[in-house]
Order: sequence, then C-alpha cells, then structure tokens
Amino acid sequence: YIKEYELDSYIALANKHNFKFILVDPSNSYYHIVNQKNKSEMQNFVFIGGNDWNRYVESLAINLTPEERNVPMDGHYGEGMNKLIAELIYNKIKSNNIDLLSE
Repeated sequence: YIKEYELDSYIALANKHNFKFILVDPSNSYYHIVNQKNKSEMQNFVFIGGNDWNRYVESLAINLTPEERNVPMDGHYGEGMNKLIAELIYNKIKSNNIDLLSE
C-alpha cells in the first residue's frame, strides 16, 4: 500500500503542477501498480521498467569496464552506467514526444 500511495502522490503532484514525472524502476517493483492505474490520470507520468532497463542498460553494460559500471569501493553506478541510464531516459522522453521546455 505504501508504494501505491507514494505513486498516487507523485502522479497527483505532477498533474497539479503540470510536470512530467519519470519513474525508473529496474526491478519492476511498481509494474503491477502502474498497470492498474487509470490511463487518463497518467498524462504526466512516464514509466521505465525492467524490460527497458534490461534492453537499454544491462545489455550494453556488459561492454563496460568494472570501473565504468561501479565506483570502486563505493558501489554507486559509475560514469559508464550513468551515461547508459541517461541515454535510456533521453530516448524515453524523445519517443513519448515530451516537451520539457513548455509551460
């Protein structure tokens, strides 16, 4: 229930203030919640789930060095992973014709 409440809150906020909310969810922990939502409420919501993540990040990450994948002795994503994630988000924005500069 917490994830559903959280998602509802973000969607309501995005709709109220007319901004695009992009949820990156590699583990698909929100997948079923998203699919149960009324699509008319989702005009300001973009979901990037596990399928997109695996296709555009994980499948390309195999070509990265360990240091590009993760910051050594830290565990956070490294520069190479961050670039792949940014490209995924950019491509999703572009394919959904999202205008980030409109008011």
